[in-house]
Amino acid sequence: PAITLGRLLAGRIRAGAAAAYAAAQVLGALVGALALFGILRTLPSIPDSRTAFDTVAAGFADHSIIQAPLAAVVLLELLGAAIIVAVFLGAAGRGGNRTVAAVAVGLSFAALLQVGQSVGNLPFNPARAVASAVFSSGWAMGQLWVFLVAPLAGAAIAGLAFRITTGAEPAVANARSNDGKAGGGRIRTDADLPEADDADADGPDTDGPGADSLDGATMGNDDDGAAAPGTGAGTPATAGREKPRVSEAQEFFDGKRS
Repeated sequence: PAITLGRLLAGRIRAGAAAAYAAAQVLGALVGALALFGILRTLPSIPDSRTAFDTVAAGFADHSIIQAPLAAVVLLELLGAAIIVAVFLGAAGRGGNRTVAAVAVGLSFAALLQVGQSVGNLPFNPARAVASAVFSSGWAMGQLWVFLVAPLAGAAIAGLAFRITTGAEPAVANARSNDGKAGGGRIRTDADLPEADDADADGPDTDGPGADSLDGATMGNDDDGAAAPGTGAGTPATAGREKPRVSEAQEFFDGKRS
């Protein structure tokens, strides 16, 4: 979820997709923790599975291996999450190699986990923090807020920094700009191109210069696919350039036919 938030604020992913990713990440973490919890309950040498989960749950103060105070844990979680998100956004940016990005993030995460584990099982991952706290003793749920707020704050800092310095990805920026146009950001098809069938009723085409005219002659097709009178269809420059027919079903779904 930290990387997902960083991508969202950096303009690399849309809000709906980010919410779906975060939900899937938390659900996946809970399912994995539940499977481990069930395995621990089958082991006769472990009488209390929740106590076993306490050894991997993130904590501070009395629940930290080195008795790390709250301020130290917050700072470490914030910086660690910011580093991971920055590595991801930098390696997986425009023209980035996906394989290199995966290796870079994995190595960064592994190095940070070595530090976090020695402090208090710091996960730098809100999904993992939630999953381990749910199946641990009550103290883990009481300290969970730290491991949600701190990494998300670090991710937000990294994401906004990339947004300011590099801007949003073109695909996301274009998709957002299309949301305000007629059609709700729908991908344009041949059905969206200006049609000469309604040229007399709707007036001149406004979709751009040269869309329906060439060398001063207006081009158009009637309902039978033949050139409309007075369109200059017999000129050498326009011969054989009839516009493809659009099916009635396509026109219906595009709102052009009731």
